[in-house]
Amino acid sequence: MLKVAVEATALIGQRTGVGEYTQHLLEELPRAGVEVSAFPISLRRREALRGLLPQGVAPLELPLAARPLRWGWAHLGRPYLDIFFGGFDVIHGTNFVVPPAKRVGTVVTVHDLTPVLYPEYCEPAVLDYPVLIRRALDAGTYVITPSSFVRAQVVELFGADPERVIAVLEGPAVPSAQPEPVKPSWAGGRFLASLSTLEPRKGVLDLLLAFERVALEIGDLQLVIAGRRGWGMEEFDRALSKSPVRDRVILPGYVTEQERRWLLEHAEAFVLASHYEGFGLPVLEAMAYRCPVICTTAGALPEVAGEAAALVEPRDPDGLASAILKVLGDSAESAAMVARGVQQIAGFSWTEMARQTAAVYARAALWR
Repeated sequence: MLKVAVEATALIGQRTGVGEYTQHLLEELPRAGVEVSAFPISLRRREALRGLLPQGVAPLELPLAARPLRWGWAHLGRPYLDIFFGGFDVIHGTNFVVPPAKRVGTVVTVHDLTPVLYPEYCEPAVLDYPVLIRRALDAGTYVITPSSFVRAQVVELFGADPERVIAVLEGPAVPSAQPEPVKPSWAGGRFLASLSTLEPRKGVLDLLLAFERVALEIGDLQLVIAGRRGWGMEEFDRALSKSPVRDRVILPGYVTEQERRWLLEHAEAFVLASHYEGFGLPVLEAMAYRCPVICTTAGALPEVAGEAAALVEPRDPDGLASAILKVLGDSAESAAMVARGVQQIAGFSWTEMARQTAAVYARAALWR
C-alpha cells in the first residue's frame, strides 16, 4: 500500500475551493487503497489540523515554518525535507506548493495559472507560485490539474512534459451526504445567488452592473453574493455605494455548509461572472442542488458546465444581464437547464478523482 503525506493547510480556517478539494481528497484516498497522513505548512497552526481530518487520516505535526520555507524553496530550491518524510512514498502538495525531496516522490496540484496570466489579480503571497511550479517541474514532480484546460496551459506555458501533467477532474456535492439546510437570518424573497471569494478575478463588479440592468425589469429580485471577502474590492465597494440597487444586494460574507445548501436550493439562478477559472467547483455544486447556472466562458468553465449552463463571455455585464433575464423569464428552459445539470454532474466524481490521484502517486513513487 502506498504511503502518502498530503499537505492540508487549506482545511484550517474558512474553507475555499482548495479546502473543499483537500477535504474530499482526504476522505476518498483511504478507499482508493492509499495510507494517508496530512500535514500543514504552518508552524503556529500545526496542531489545528487534528480535529479537522477525516477518519483514517493521521495528522503529521511537523515544524514547518511557512514563510522561511517558501522563501528558500522559491529562491534556492531547498531545503529538502526528506528527514521528515523518509517513511513515505509520496508527498502531495495540494495548493501549488510541494516540499522538495530527493528520495521521496512528489506531486503538486496546480489549480489554475492566475499568477502567470493575471498577476494583477493576485495577492503578493502567491506571486512566487510560478517559480515554485517551475522548480517542482525541473525536479521531476508530477503535476495534477483540475481540468484539461489548465493541463494544456501548464504544458504550453512551462514547457512541461505532457506525461507528467495529468488532468484529474473534481466532483460535485452529494446532497444526501450534506448537512440539512438552514435558512440564513438575512434570507427573504426572490434572489440570484453567487458564491466565491470576493475578489476582482471573480467578476463581482460585472455581476453588480448586470444586476442593475436586471433589477429594472424584475422589481422584487435581490442579489446575494456569498463568500469570504478577499482583496482588491475597493472598486466594487465604490460602485455598490453609488448603485441604485445597493439596498437589494446582500453580502453575507462566509456562509456555513448548511446556509450554502439553503442558498443554492432556493435561488432563482446561480451566477458566476469570473474572468478566469481553473475549474469552477460552485458550478457543479449549484447543479447538484438543482439550481439553474449562468456563468462565463472564462477558463475551464465551459469544460465543467458543458451544455447545462447559460454561457456568456466574460467582462460583458450586458450579456450577463440578458442571460439572467432569459433564464428567469422562461420557466420551461429553466427546468430544462436543471435537468441538463443533473446529467452533467454524473460525469464528475470525488471517488474517481481519488482513484486517478492514487494512480498518479504510483507513478511518482516509481520514478524515485
